[in-house]
Amino acid sequence: MESSDDGLFNHVAVTVPRDTLQEPKRTKMLEFYSGVFGWEPSPYMMDERHVVLRAYRRGQYINLTADDKYSQMRPSDHIGMQVGSFERLQTIADKARTWKDQRDPTVKITGLGCTPSENGPVYSVFIRYLLPLQIEVQYYATPDEPRYALD
Repeated sequence: MESSDDGLFNHVAVTVPRDTLQEPKRTKMLEFYSGVFGWEPSPYMMDERHVVLRAYRRGQYINLTADDKYSQMRPSDHIGMQVGSFERLQTIADKARTWKDQRDPTVKITGLGCTPSENGPVYSVFIRYLLPLQIEVQYYATPDEPRYALD
């Protein structure tokens, strides 16, 4: 049983290649994660070696530090982000596809997938751009919801 004292994941810290936080990549990265996910840079935690992207609520953020010795991620490594509706999942996926089609073909996005679970299906899409780690956006549907169409 959940309680407010159980704990809460509040941030992810990743070391990225130095050029990720330098121009022009820095601006591209900030515009993408703001435009697609709604994450905003913290003005208090930003310089050429450090960026904090606020993720929706106080205390939720992605902490990026640039260094020549950066995180070596495997292709399957990711941050999991849960959304409250299938429509929100689709909106994020559509924004990422539009970004890829209209602004930068290097955006990576999977088709919409579905994994069965004991409490109903879990829909997801993986998105990656300029960071060494992808974002998996998930929606946990209830057993009584209609099945949503996949890509």
